Amino acid sequence: MNLNWAECTRISDNWIKSYLNSHELHTDAKINVRSYSLKFSGTQYQIMGFIDGIIDHIKQFVFPPEEIRRFEADGIDVYRRAMSYFGDTNPENDGKYGELLLYMLTESVLQAPMVAHKMTLLTNTRDQVKGGDGIFFGEYNGINSLFIGESKIEIEAKLQ
Repeated sequence: MNLNWAECTRISDNWIKSYLNSHELHTDAKINVRSYSLKFSGTQYQIMGFIDGIIDHIKQFVFPPEEIRRFEADGIDVYRRAMSYFGDTNPENDGKYGELLLYMLTESVLQAPMVAHKMTLLTNTRDQVKGGDGIFFGEYNGINSLFIGESKIEIEAKLQ
């Protein structure tokens, strides 16, 4: 089957160009390392713009396009419904925003659409579901591939 996986993605790389600096790609044997950093405005990094940029994609992360269209046709606030799956989230010890970033980076950088995630499987927002954070299909080195993603984020708080 010859499928253009990039056409199935819903996240373009425009958000990266808006909020992140892309650094040199490093390749060694079978390892490719891509790195990004927040853009700065003068001496301040643009964290609020970055946060606003990722928040715009929460509904796409939680719901498939057909469900979003159905909610919108029924007058349901899709963003509010998607946020209910995040629960009372503390970014310092909950990985849901890391999973959102995983989704956005994998779709936009690797052009691999997400086909499954565990967000809507949560029955208790305080419980962590075991397993990969996202499953993606795409092409890697010219071969149709399955990507199983796991996200880890560390929040560093600094006292001023």
